[in-house]
Amino acid sequence: MSYAGSDSSDRTAVARNGDDPQVATSDRTAVAQGVSRGRMTTHDGRGRPTARGIRTLSAGITIGVFLGAAVALLLTPLSGDEARDRLAREARRLRRTATDRWEDLEDDIRFRGRRSTRHLRRRLRRSA
Repeated sequence: MSYAGSDSSDRTAVARNGDDPQVATSDRTAVAQGVSRGRMTTHDGRGRPTARGIRTLSAGITIGVFLGAAVALLLTPLSGDEARDRLAREARRLRRTATDRWEDLEDDIRFRGRRSTRHLRRRLRRSA
């Protein structure tokens, strides 16, 4: 049995053991529909993540980031002024890096869009 619940072999074994096969079939149907006997499911029956699973993961990551930042601030060997100066410096550096990457992404999207447009125009001229 895994974190997400029992696998299909457990339900099939129930049907093979002579227990109620209708229950085993309804369990498979429930799992395929994303319902699992009162447990929160994070994947649908095809193995794709559900919106609930994505929200749960996002919330966990966000909480972890904030807790990690709080612990780092509490355990830093710097004084308050030094820590604020370092944080401000790092924030400026991160802002510059993010701005540069955003501009690079914009340039790349423009380039690919223009290239795709030129390619499409050529194909349309050839087919006409």
